[in-house]
Amino acid sequence: MGTVRVTLEQHGCWLLVWTPSERGAFERELARYVPEERRSWDAAMGAWRIHVAFTDFALALAQKHFPEGWPLDECGEDGAALAEAFAELHLASTAPTEVVDAACKALVSIYAAEGATAGPWVERVTAACAVIRRHHERRDREAVRTLASTPWSDDG
Repeated sequence: MGTVRVTLEQHGCWLLVWTPSERGAFERELARYVPEERRSWDAAMGAWRIHVAFTDFALALAQKHFPEGWPLDECGEDGAALAEAFAELHLASTAPTEVVDAACKALVSIYAAEGATAGPWVERVTAACAVIRRHHERRDREAVRTLASTPWSDDG
């Protein structure tokens, strides 16, 4: 099974998504939910070009169809660990940091009210929140780095 790669094009309007070769179900779902003018297959690059307005959807879709194709990120978390963390919190993988923090606080509060038997549950929720926070921090750092390196940036 191949690896999923996602990058932002130089001018920041299009996301490039490289997927493993067996992508039939991914393509069908992408065609169903992303308008044709907002997606295209770039045969020369071997990647999907998807408008940034659909970034969260495209990432969730790629993770859904290729869960084992995500490389380890710099935090050492893989796609499966990240998916498990979101599942532990009963959240979609597109949940923003604020929602993750609120879910973590609510679940810890619920489990803590159950007393000593809730210890393992509280630890699992806390660990899941840490995995997602590290992922969000890495993603945010990468977005800032990408935006700062664009030719139209005000930084330069």
